[in-house]
Amino acid sequence: MTAKTTASDALQIKCSIDHEPTKFVKDSKRFASLIEMWKERDEPMAIQCWKVLPSPFNRMLNLQYVHSNLAPDVHTKGFDPTRPKPGCVIHRTDPAAIARLKDNATAVQSIAPELYPELHTASADCCYECLGGNHLTLTFRFYHGAYTSPITGITYKIPSDEPALRDRVEVGHSYVVLKEGLPDNDATFVAEYLNSDQNQNQGTSEIQVLLATHQVVGEELKLTPHPQVSKVTQKVANKSLVKLRADSIGDHAHYCINLVGTGLIDELLRWHARNVNPKELSVSPRWMGDLAKTLGKHYPFCMMGITFIEYRGEVKIANARPLPDVSRTFGTAQLNGLMKDPTNIIACEAFLRSSRKLLDAWMTEKLQSKHRVSALFNIFEEAGCRLLTGSSLGNVGFDHKVAGKFTVGRLEILRSAWMLSIENKYHELDGLVLNFDENATKDAEGAAEVRRKP
Repeated sequence: MTAKTTASDALQIKCSIDHEPTKFVKDSKRFASLIEMWKERDEPMAIQCWKVLPSPFNRMLNLQYVHSNLAPDVHTKGFDPTRPKPGCVIHRTDPAAIARLKDNATAVQSIAPELYPELHTASADCCYECLGGNHLTLTFRFYHGAYTSPITGITYKIPSDEPALRDRVEVGHSYVVLKEGLPDNDATFVAEYLNSDQNQNQGTSEIQVLLATHQVVGEELKLTPHPQVSKVTQKVANKSLVKLRADSIGDHAHYCINLVGTGLIDELLRWHARNVNPKELSVSPRWMGDLAKTLGKHYPFCMMGITFIEYRGEVKIANARPLPDVSRTFGTAQLNGLMKDPTNIIACEAFLRSSRKLLDAWMTEKLQSKHRVSALFNIFEEAGCRLLTGSSLGNVGFDHKVAGKFTVGRLEILRSAWMLSIENKYHELDGLVLNFDENATKDAEGAAEVRRKP
């Protein structure tokens, strides 16, 4: 007689060479206990993809990975119904928990509205909070709405010879359903446990380690205003189910501690989700540590902008796993050269800060989305740091006529071009240039003076 498969069996991951064996045994037992204690039913059930929303307790949904890897693979190779495991969701029934879930989904979409299909948060049926399977769920949503990816140009229509795919999209993918009441810390644990699966579709990227480190730094800040790198490193290592090198965690800790109180780590996580496919690109922890140690705590916006440049400079290596260290495109020698005479970086940092101070509140009021506003600032800040470091300004996301070595005057012209581009893109920002761009104001005043002359 065949033993009955439990809900936890359907979700269990395999211990790989990347896992810490002793911790894996302990955590797998805790995971199985939680699933069996909180399962709503014994068997996974089919739930339509549009009813499932990402959990605020799960890692950041990487939109680039879905657009560039997962969905195109299903489109070109076909859907294998035997391969994906069931997802894992909490069936939310409490109005406050449902509101939190829908607010989180809206925030995730606002990271890059053009990369995310339409949400159906007005429906009462959108009440399933996804702890595992978010990327595959998003792929099914592409097919549900015949969505066209702006990255690949693929329109996701279900082929007539793919009945299994049609079933998953129209009837639903299988999910293990957990009851309302699962404590938040246990929901976080379940999500982290499922995310530690080191199979060919998943893996622990440097951005996940950065997130884990950032969370521990936040915990330490409640105890001390000056978190110690050694203590943060130890806590991250003890919490992680995957083996992590102490020096790598330490490098991430230096990076996070430099940005304490700025909110920029959260912005980096969102920027990464929009722009970086973790299956193709990585930046080494050592590089992040070198950047943090060289620049120190006084240049957070320049740290972020240079990090963007580093990711942009990566070389794509197909089918490479584990992720190669192909960073160092902005090496230690360049960083040291930048700090040898800090005049330019001081001026650049001050200008980037003042730009946020000048425009942030007004733009947020107009666009009604802090995430969208920070994404727009990230574009300008990357361009500004390209000017600072002498990197290419050929493809910064907006038209401009700036060239040459760094000067504050050129940075002002670059900001003017950026402001004009985003005002043209978002009608809500009408008046941005006229109200805030000194160069445009001077031009307008000069034109008015010419018109007044007889």
